[in-house]
Amino acid sequence: MFKGNKYSLLCGLITLLTLLNLLSAHMSEVASIIQTIRNKAELLGTQKIELTHKLKKLEEENADLQSKLDDRQKQFEELKDKNNVLKMAKSLGESGEKSTEAKKRINELVKEIDKCIALLNK
Repeated sequence: MFKGNKYSLLCGLITLLTLLNLLSAHMSEVASIIQTIRNKAELLGTQKIELTHKLKKLEEENADLQSKLDDRQKQFEELKDKNNVLKMAKSLGESGEKSTEAKKRINELVKEIDKCIALLNK
């Protein structure tokens, strides 16, 4: 019975050594895969930082362009209002109204436009 135990123990040790051999053979492959993953993770981190900076720059540029657009739209509306006043003044002058009545009407229109502009600016 003692001999059987030695044999079983010997078979177990051989099996264990075989498994350790297989494991060590694959360890270099596993280490290589782990290093590849680390490299790719580092690259992703760098790309994230670069993209974050680029996004911030684009957001600032977008805000600047939006501000310029808002200014241009405001200027356009003001010019459009002035143009309408001039058209009305011209049509009032052509309709034969008295000069003072035309001026009064123009002043009323300008006041109305100023109120509209004040409401838009709120």
